[in-house]
Amino acid sequence: MEKSTAKIPDIKEIKHKKAKKDKENDSRSAEPAAPEVGDIDVSKLIEKQQEAFNVIEQKKELLVSNQLSYLEYIEMQEEIGRLNQLRNNFQSRINALRKQRKKNEMSGICHSFGALITN
Repeated sequence: MEKSTAKIPDIKEIKHKKAKKDKENDSRSAEPAAPEVGDIDVSKLIEKQQEAFNVIEQKKELLVSNQLSYLEYIEMQEEIGRLNQLRNNFQSRINALRKQRKKNEMSGICHSFGALITN
């Protein structure tokens, strides 16, 4: 019978190799955290609010240009009023989402703090 000349790895080598593989897997899977749903909603609302603001500014420039008939001028003022109301609506929704997110964060902190106290 022939003797096997292969070296049997000891426990330290096995643990070292496993730890090294785990580190490599962790570094590959470490991706930036996705934004929360509330963050996405707020950013979309801010974009819409900014777009409404830009349209309002363009309409105001048309009013100032003095190239509109009286009827067009009145209609433009009404449209600017509606756009301002829409922009304010976006702002109130943004504030409500931020307030809700802050409330959720605080309740999470209170729950984790409560768990620390009870333990």
